[in-house]
Amino acid sequence: ATPPRPAQQAAALPPQAQAAMAAGRQLRVLYAEDNPVNVTLLQMMARRRADVLLEVARSGQEALVAARRQPPDLLLADMNLGDMSGLDLAATLHGEPPTAGLRCVALSADALPMQIEAARQAGFAGYLTKPLRMAELFKAFDDAWAQVG
Repeated sequence: ATPPRPAQQAAALPPQAQAAMAAGRQLRVLYAEDNPVNVTLLQMMARRRADVLLEVARSGQEALVAARRQPPDLLLADMNLGDMSGLDLAATLHGEPPTAGLRCVALSADALPMQIEAARQAGFAGYLTKPLRMAELFKAFDDAWAQVG
């Protein structure tokens, strides 16, 4: 099968994404992940969405610096970063005015109900489990567009 052409990709995007792309805008997504394999996998998935601009932070500290420099539209946060938890990362960002309203989605191999509930209580808009499914990731992008638009 041949990969979809940009026009075909755009037609599958939600209306907010199509309008933003027509105006030259992309959804800015910051992905905080310390595992190189997971980074590569998500980068490959995100490349299928012309409306998404993905930036990777390889530690919680790096994610803090990147989000403070230019707040993203969406933060995808691994729950077990090497230097801090995804919960700590989100709490820090939600406690600062420029990033207080930042939309966060958790990514984790841990799918225990108490962990998912802890993320929801911490203000995460969603919780995606690994191995990540492309449809779930794309829904997270679409939901972020709905908030931006």
